[in-house]
Amino acid sequence: NFGLQAPPPTPTPQPTGQLNAYVWNDLDKDGRPDDGEPPLAGATITIYDGTGQNEVDRKLTGGDGYARFALPAPDDYVVIMTPPWGMAPSTPTEYSVVINVDVVLEVPFGSYDTLQKVYLPHYIHASP
Repeated sequence: NFGLQAPPPTPTPQPTGQLNAYVWNDLDKDGRPDDGEPPLAGATITIYDGTGQNEVDRKLTGGDGYARFALPAPDDYVVIMTPPWGMAPSTPTEYSVVINVDVVLEVPFGSYDTLQKVYLPHYIHASP
């Protein structure tokens, strides 16, 4: 055998599917993305296995409002959105989904601003 060994077997890549979570600033609080409602950065998207007990992945939405995940497929998952501070959900925050091979699934979440804005007048004090 001259000291030669057979090369290790090439691992078979696990099939995946794509989950894109999209979060928008739901200005009119109607739970539907409308023209003029901007994407929302900074929301936390957490993916759990189908039991909802074991975290699989977690990401923040970017400036385009998306968090993108490539997940082993086919399989069941639970997707949870946590809005950024000062925002409240206008849609359900949790969905059970099935991810299939070579399929892109988009899961939309809406949030709106809950902070009360207070405008204070500016005073200019001139020195004598």
